[in-house]
Amino acid sequence: MNRPAPPDDLSGKVDALLAMRLRDLRLPPDIMALYRERTRKSATYMMFNWCIALSVVVSVTSAFDVQPPGYGPLNITLRLAISAMFLASAYAVRLRLFRNREYYPVIASCLLMLAIGGVFGVAVHDPSVVDGRLNMGIVAISTGIFFLRIDNRAPLSLAASSTLLTAFFIAGWGENPVDSKIQLIVFYALTMCGTLYARKIQDTHLYQSFLVNTREEIRAKAALDRGEALSEIAYVDKLTDLPNRRYFDEICDSMSDTTENLFPLALCMADIDHFKLLNDALGHLQGDRCLNMVAAAMRNSLRGGSHILARYGGEEFILLLPNTFPPAALEVVERMRAAVFNLGHPNPGSPVKVVTASFGVALVAAPPLRIEELIAQADAALYRAKTQGRNRVVGYPAAVLESR
Repeated sequence: MNRPAPPDDLSGKVDALLAMRLRDLRLPPDIMALYRERTRKSATYMMFNWCIALSVVVSVTSAFDVQPPGYGPLNITLRLAISAMFLASAYAVRLRLFRNREYYPVIASCLLMLAIGGVFGVAVHDPSVVDGRLNMGIVAISTGIFFLRIDNRAPLSLAASSTLLTAFFIAGWGENPVDSKIQLIVFYALTMCGTLYARKIQDTHLYQSFLVNTREEIRAKAALDRGEALSEIAYVDKLTDLPNRRYFDEICDSMSDTTENLFPLALCMADIDHFKLLNDALGHLQGDRCLNMVAAAMRNSLRGGSHILARYGGEEFILLLPNTFPPAALEVVERMRAAVFNLGHPNPGSPVKVVTASFGVALVAAPPLRIEELIAQADAALYRAKTQGRNRVVGYPAAVLESR
C-alpha cells in the first residue's frame, strides 16, 4: 500500500509545530487528516487484533467462572455472546464495513459488555457479581482507550459513557453503603480520567514522531526535486530543449555489443548550411530562433521512440537510430532534411535564400561497435554533403539521396 506523499506546502507548518513545546502540540485539521490517513492501516490492524484477543480471553475464562451457583449455564452463555460480539466487531473492522468509522463496533461492544455484566449481576441479586462484571468491563474499556488508535473524540465518549453506566449500576442496584458506592464511582471516574490523560500524552509523542518523519520526507522530496532539476540542467540544451552532447556521450558510453536491439545501428551528423552568414546578416537572436526552429522540425520528423536526437554543438546536431536498417535510416534523415527546408525560414547568406541543412549518415550492421569510428564516418559523409552542394543526405561510404 502506497503512503500518500505529504504536500509541499506543509513544510512551514511542520517546522512551526515541531518548534512548539511538546505539551502544547496540537495538529491542525489538514495535518491531522494526513496523520489519520498514514496511521489508518496500523490502527485498523490494532483494533482487529485487540477485539480478537478480548474475544478469546472472555471465551476462555467463561469455562472457569460458574458463579454464582445455579447461574453457571447463563453465565457461560452470556460470556460466549460477548465473545461472539467482539469477534463480529473484529471482522467488521477488518472488512471496513463502517468505512472511516471502524471504531463504532468496538465502542458498541465495550458498552454492551459493561451493560450485560451489570444486568447479569443485578439479575442474580449479587453485589459481588455486579462489581466483578463492572471491573472486567472497565479494564477492557481502559485498555481500549489507551491502545486503540481511534478518533480523538471517541475515547472521551467511551470514557464518559462507561463511567455513567457504571455509576448507574453501582448507585441503583448495589447493596453497598452509600459512601462505598460513591468511593467506587469516583474510583472509576478517576481511572477513566487517568487513562484519558495517559492517552493524551501518548498521542502527543506519536504526533511528534509523525511530524519528524513528515519533515524528513518533505526534505528528501525537495532534495530529489533539486537533483532532478540539476540533472535536467546538466543533460538538456536549454535553447533547443534537446538532449545535449553530454547526454549523448553518456548514452554512447552505456552501449555495448550486447545491448539488446542495438544493431543495425545508424548515426547521423547534421549541420545547418551557411549558419554563420545567417548570424552575420540577421543577428544572433535570429540565429538562436533558427536553431530552435530547426531542432523542432527535426524532432517532429522522428517516428521511433528509441531514436535519440541531440544538439552536438553550435549549429550541429547528432542523431542515433538503433535497430534501424539502412533504407529506413536514410528515409528518416531525408524526412528531416525536407522538414528543415520546408520551414522556409529566411537565410540571406544561402544561395536558395532559406535555411537548409546537410546530413551525413554512417551505418554499422553488426558488432563490434566502435562509436568514435561511427561518428567519424558520419562526419566524413557530412563533409561530402557540404562539398556536393549542401541541402542533401549522404550515406557513408557511397549511398546518396539527392535533394529535391
